[in-house]
Amino acid sequence: MPYNRRTARALLTAAEFDLFASSLDERMAGFSVPQLTRRIARSRQLRDKYRDLYRRQAVATRARTGSTRGTSGVANQRTAQKATLFGELLARFEARLVRVNAALAREARRAEAEKARTHPRGKPPVAARGAAKPRASKPAIARKGAPGNYMSGQAQAAKQRTTVKSPRTRAIQAHVRARGRRAQARRDSR
Repeated sequence: MPYNRRTARALLTAAEFDLFASSLDERMAGFSVPQLTRRIARSRQLRDKYRDLYRRQAVATRARTGSTRGTSGVANQRTAQKATLFGELLARFEARLVRVNAALAREARRAEAEKARTHPRGKPPVAARGAAKPRASKPAIARKGAPGNYMSGQAQAAKQRTTVKSPRTRAIQAHVRARGRRAQARRDSR
């Protein structure tokens, strides 16, 4: 059952009600992705809080009354209603975030299509008159089987040697080795 303003105002604190009011369609339309993300996190936090509180209250009621379900009359119903309400808020915010992300993706695709239409592939934009032509560069030697690799074998080996011997890399490797040894020692001591 979707909660309306009146029942929400009776259940929630002022700060919680502000979150509820911001989930209504007229206010939610202007939220950006970071704003929606913050509200989703807060709604999830409150939903989990009240859901866990309801479980703890049910266990306490079960111990006190001896009922198997942990419910007695209307005890704990307010907490259960709050958990349900924040679950609905979370669903609304997440649905809105999906719609906003879809709209942003459509805009990005539209901009990409517009860019592709104005600058077709294979044809660079027309240069201004009198602009210098790009010079042809000497092709780089690439190793077989390594697409996009423009370093010779000797250059790659030299780079590997300097990378391994750098002080920072040695410190990191020493840290990883020590961590592995400590973990192994813990396993061996069991």
